[in-house]
Amino acid sequence: MGGGDGSGRGPWRLGRGEGLIFLAGLPRSGTTLLQRLLGSHSQVHTLTEPWLMLHPLYALRERGIATDYGAPLARAALREFLGQVGRDEELYREAVRALAAVLYGAAMAGRGERYFLDKTPRYYHVLPELARTFPGARILVLLRNPLAVLSSMLARGFGEGLRDRPEVLRQEPFMMTDLRRGPRLLARALETMPERCLAVRYETLVEDPEGELRRLCSWLGLAYEPAMVTYGRHRHARGRFGDPFGAPAYDRPVTAPRDRWREHLRQPRLRPFALAYLRELGPGLLRCLGYDPEELEAALEGDGGAGASDPAEG
Repeated sequence: MGGGDGSGRGPWRLGRGEGLIFLAGLPRSGTTLLQRLLGSHSQVHTLTEPWLMLHPLYALRERGIATDYGAPLARAALREFLGQVGRDEELYREAVRALAAVLYGAAMAGRGERYFLDKTPRYYHVLPELARTFPGARILVLLRNPLAVLSSMLARGFGEGLRDRPEVLRQEPFMMTDLRRGPRLLARALETMPERCLAVRYETLVEDPEGELRRLCSWLGLAYEPAMVTYGRHRHARGRFGDPFGAPAYDRPVTAPRDRWREHLRQPRLRPFALAYLRELGPGLLRCLGYDPEELEAALEGDGGAGASDPAEG
């Protein structure tokens, strides 16, 4: 976590999101690594995974939320209320900003950092709403080879019950949503909101962490601090959410986990599932995300044994 530098900026203020950085990406894609790197900056504070904005921003959604009290009725009632007070959805967004100011403000109370970094991978579901509600916020979108993400889910997932068992993964609706919808929603956000979202590629981050962090700091309006690279030397918040295997095992980015998916997914029981997933995403989406579909398929079809798996940082 950043420690502030006594720069005299005064108490932290949310504004219209000027004090916020949102980090979205697929689970198991390296978001914890990027969070720890950025959280090692003296002007960035962060706490595990807040998940704070998913509930409020889904309130106006027509699909995607189920409740005991009836989400469609609640949405209709909210819209009617806004109409009766003579305001549109912007009033609700103002209310969400007020809620955010209280919650994020509590995290920043008594601190001197400039930004609060909210790393919640599944914010990929609400990136357009985040952009509209917090027009001053910075939004980072982390991309990673979908096959590496799949490998990590199969190897780590939600414990040993899922390990290397595609048939069990198919029964995990949230993880299958991550794999199927997640890449499309991330690509759509980058395509439709290029001025609001900055793409960060995991592979580039581990190959050239200094160069990528310099680029990120420049985009955020921060001075680059070399000590960010050695994130393991800094104190980081601990909690239930986040990756307990990858990023915490090292004190700086390493390339070793980058290609472990190749041997892992070549196992006879995993290769057909991985190939089917690759073809389900399709070459157009893969190219949009920056990955060569022919190269990925060739890697799966190549010779290789059932290599041990300890994939990616999540």
